[in-house]
Amino acid sequence: GAAETAAVSSGIALQAPVWMPFAFLFGLETVQPLYMAFTMFLLTPALAMLAVRWFGGGAAAVAAGGLLAMASSHHLYLWALHMGTLGAAFAMPFIPAVAGLVYRILNEERPSFVRRGLPLVVLLWGALSWPPSVMMLAPVGLGFLFGCRGWRARNLAVLAGAGLIAGALLFPAFLAKASNPAAAKLLAQATPPIDWPLALAGGAAKLHGNLAQLNPAVLFLGLLGCVFLPDAKVRRFLLPALAVFVLLAGWGEVYKPQLQLTRSVIVLGLLAAVPAALWIGRWLDDPAPAAAPLKAAAVGLLLVSARAVGDIAGNDGPARFEHSTPELREFATWIHDHVPEDARLLFAGPAVHGYGRGHVAYLPVWTGRAMVACDYYHFGIKQVEYDMPPKPFRVNDEAFVRYMDLYNVSHVATYHPDKRKVMDRNPQAFRKVAALGPKQRWAVYEVLRKPSWFLEGSGRVR
Repeated sequence: GAAETAAVSSGIALQAPVWMPFAFLFGLETVQPLYMAFTMFLLTPALAMLAVRWFGGGAAAVAAGGLLAMASSHHLYLWALHMGTLGAAFAMPFIPAVAGLVYRILNEERPSFVRRGLPLVVLLWGALSWPPSVMMLAPVGLGFLFGCRGWRARNLAVLAGAGLIAGALLFPAFLAKASNPAAAKLLAQATPPIDWPLALAGGAAKLHGNLAQLNPAVLFLGLLGCVFLPDAKVRRFLLPALAVFVLLAGWGEVYKPQLQLTRSVIVLGLLAAVPAALWIGRWLDDPAPAAAPLKAAAVGLLLVSARAVGDIAGNDGPARFEHSTPELREFATWIHDHVPEDARLLFAGPAVHGYGRGHVAYLPVWTGRAMVACDYYHFGIKQVEYDMPPKPFRVNDEAFVRYMDLYNVSHVATYHPDKRKVMDRNPQAFRKVAALGPKQRWAVYEVLRKPSWFLEGSGRVR
């Protein structure tokens, strides 16, 4: 058997020690929104400000960088607040800071390992706490290759030492992920045959849609403005990485659709906020009267960005955070009141986001009842069988009913018509007892059997 690595692949396993003690003390429902707010409105701008400073920005540029990072793209909040990918939302803001510190280490005369190397270890830990960030960090390596002039042994030693320490700290988590053959199978899936004219057109359309989600200041001053940055070292370091992220944002999913590489647009926005902030800082620091129109434009862009962040913080943006829905809370109450403690609730068919627009993994915590589902967590479509009961128990109605005995199922919830038909035509085994959720879409059936954790004999499980 392979280790179950969902917690590792989500990034939660490495981040949990920071916030799980608070969850135990105050409850996850209380802590999760606070953790999201900390990640979005404190951690993200703080890391961006460090990145801008390490790339040579002054006080005005640093302040602008923090604000632009929070308002860099709609995708940042779509994946964090709406999709709930907490691990990725925590990890990706570290990547521009890693880039900035690598740039600073390469360009300092005598970088100190304590002042530069150890902070880089922390930043690498944060960035790679979500394992797919390996793919997001790779373009930063291009900045290293193009931006490094005059290879100094001391500078490279600081980078290598930090990398080795971070690798040692992260090795157990990556080993746990690699031990699961399903993960390797997911990565090794062959790219389907590509119709290049269609792929190029489709990628261009996707890129246009993704770039349209960026803050205009980040799009024009960051992506386009990076080409004209007066500091050639910064330009050489940032441009290759930004170019790769642009390609991934458009055509990444054409090559490996299972990896959801469209999320690279989040890092694209965060990293492009750095040159945008450098330009704004340059304008604001310019004392010449002729710079007044540019200063006014910079202030206007920052005010618009601040307004957008204010809307998001007030949960009034296009991607809203909702811990649960009234229908889901009603469902949880019904489960607690009607499903016995000595039995399980089965979600027939894939659950996906059908119950309250989220996954069902937390329902057992809310209700105190055991459950069975094929996709209680967001597993890859090729990693698990996206149906329940498993295939051997769907060959006929008798096998379907037999599964209820084998797994001690007392109730079945489903929104799939084919599963309802199976239970409706077996009234000797199932009785519909509730219709819940939006438009009463969630049908709940009672299994007409006496619950028991024992297939044969009797006993009690505490």
